[in-house]
Amino acid sequence: MSPRGYETHELIGVQLRVEDMTQNILVHPGRGLSYRFMIGEWLWMAAGREDVATIVRYNKQIAQFSDDGIKFAGAYGPQMLRQIPWAMKQLEKPGCRQAVIQIWHPTPAPSKDIPCTLSWQLLARDGRLNTIITMRSSDVWLGLVYDFFNLSQLVSGIAGELGLMTGELIFNLGSSHLYDRDRAKAGAVLLQPELLDAVMSPLLPGRPPADDILDNDEILLIEPWATYRDVLRSKTQAEALMKLRTLEEK
Repeated sequence: MSPRGYETHELIGVQLRVEDMTQNILVHPGRGLSYRFMIGEWLWMAAGREDVATIVRYNKQIAQFSDDGIKFAGAYGPQMLRQIPWAMKQLEKPGCRQAVIQIWHPTPAPSKDIPCTLSWQLLARDGRLNTIITMRSSDVWLGLVYDFFNLSQLVSGIAGELGLMTGELIFNLGSSHLYDRDRAKAGAVLLQPELLDAVMSPLLPGRPPADDILDNDEILLIEPWATYRDVLRSKTQAEALMKLRTLEEK
């Protein structure tokens, strides 16, 4: 199979379950993640943004997925921001099964940025907010690690606002795939499982002041928001990771 001209390895209908969604920052020396982009993308989504100019500060390559160089057709933020208040209202009802946030656009127009996520369902049970994420497409090397962080952080903010703890995060992946060009790198990581680590993000007290963190460098912020802003200011990924690790101590 070679979508986009790249040889691809695929599993269909994969489910991943993570019991503790606060352990959401992957660390492995062979992975080379961008922690500044990780934080920047989460806050960009939380602010309901779709513009290229903001997110390209943290990942210049992402601009290639915009159709016009100005905005992203499949940006999650605007869709989520409109629906989160309604979903939170539903969660006030005991045993609610209707708190669903829809990302997919029916019959989408041709674009370089068709959303990979279809929906997420929030289920408040026994004082914990569990989440089921349904994705049509998931790149296990390039995208899944960032998707896990972004969505768990968004849910954490909602849980904090509702006075709940976070629960399970469940991914239902229609196409879970790995491009052949990334296969050797992924294999090298799997050969060194002892080097794998996860940094714990604290339960958020509410949804983030994302616009302030992204746009107002000098505004006074309390923790953990001040640390996330400092991560965005970091000059290297090592420095960004070091700052993220301080969240475990606060």
